[in-house]
Amino acid sequence: MKKSIFLLTALSVCTTWFASCHTHTYDNQTLSVAIISPLDTSTLADASQVVLSVLFTASDELHDAEVELKNEANDSTVFSWEGSHLHLPNYSFLDTIDLSGLPAGTELHMTAKAYYDHDATTWASMEIHFDLP
Repeated sequence: MKKSIFLLTALSVCTTWFASCHTHTYDNQTLSVAIISPLDTSTLADASQVVLSVLFTASDELHDAEVELKNEANDSTVFSWEGSHLHLPNYSFLDTIDLSGLPAGTELHMTAKAYYDHDATTWASMEIHFDLP
């Protein structure tokens, strides 16, 4: 029974991850962005420790990547990160931020983008929404 529960949980996590990954192909190169945490349309348990986790992957290499978190009510930027000249095939972004200064129930919009080129003309992106408790 415990083995079945473990397997179902693992299958659910993998299915959610692959279903939420956004991929773009350009000139036979593939670029993918997967927001791992928080989950889309979720309400967080603790606004003081919000884990932001994004996996960026490329068949060749990433040039730039960015993560942005905005307040849905007024479109103000709550958090922003930009990685320039990464030149890596994979990059894992992980940060824990404190959003407890925002009112309970605040709706947030998170966007993650990865770029192939210096001119930022070719990219893949993913967006999610979530609420604060």
